[in-house]
Amino acid sequence: MFPQRKDKSYCKHNERRKKLENNFTMKTHKQDKDLHIDMKGTFDGASAFALIHELGNKIYDKNNSIYVETKDISKVYPFGRAILASNLPKACRKCVYFSGAMADRIAPEGCARGNGNLHQGCHKCTGNCENCPCKKSSTLNSQTERISAYKK
Repeated sequence: MFPQRKDKSYCKHNERRKKLENNFTMKTHKQDKDLHIDMKGTFDGASAFALIHELGNKIYDKNNSIYVETKDISKVYPFGRAILASNLPKACRKCVYFSGAMADRIAPEGCARGNGNLHQGCHKCTGNCENCPCKKSSTLNSQTERISAYKK
């Protein structure tokens, strides 16, 4: 029906695309009521749909949190981010926390972004926890501000 192409660029493109889709994995585990998702590989459109599917299956109560770790993501395609942003309901975004190197490039508007301490601590930080790294950094910042004000 359609004429066959003599060049193999179309086939190579399909092989490359298939390889990109297979270069993504997600590992999930629960801790108390919270779900943790560790992503690895390339974040493209297929990866975004896989994450949406996983989030859709697990968001059942706004008292539970979902932590998405992005430190092992090697590349983020804009199409993947667009798919995630357009398909993740805004009501669900308050309980989804992104952390890691690619959090800012993947997380849609309305989702919290952390610096890695968020996922490692496995809690929503209020800064009042005993031995909390967030508390230490806020204490240092307030001490630095007081010293700066004193010097003026």
